[in-house]
Amino acid sequence: MEGPDAILVGQASATHGRSWENKAHHIQAINRDHSQLIKFRANDEVYRRILGTLKEFTEQAVAMTRRGKLEECMFLE
Repeated sequence: MEGPDAILVGQASATHGRSWENKAHHIQAINRDHSQLIKFRANDEVYRRILGTLKEFTEQAVAMTRRGKLEECMFLE
């Protein structure tokens, strides 16, 4: 790409998440331009950081699902 760097979206749009996910650890800043945002190299620190965050989200979702099913079973009794 050619031309000057430009901010394409504002911070609120770039970091938008669910309303309760508004703390600093919910935001994963990636210092890359738009075309390089999802391209990773071998031993890429950004990839490892994102993978760790996705694993954490997955573990939380599974725990919430299990807890919800447990509460649902208890409610039905």
